Amino acid sequence: MIQFLVAAPCSGSGKTTLTCALLAALKRRGQDPCSFKSGPDYIDPMFHRAVLGVESHNLDLFFSAPGHRIPPPLNCDLPVFQPSAPYR
Repeated sequence: MIQFLVAAPCSGSGKTTLTCALLAALKRRGQDPCSFKSGPDYIDPMFHRAVLGVESHNLDLFFSAPGHRIPPPLNCDLPVFQPSAPYR
């Protein structure tokens, strides 16, 4: 299974823009991508959802509902992971 990890050394580097462009490009090519995010961000998953039409998955158990499984079941062809910005 092909998987993508989009990362950068600092906040404001364009991780979300690249992730959304990648998700849209994969979807246009007939793939079924899904997105994953780590950390306390609610804006990035909203952008992912706007592109895909389905919820993004948060991999951080602290910000997840009780009983949330890691990893969640994959019902997609291509998972795309966007970690949180590094702490400085």
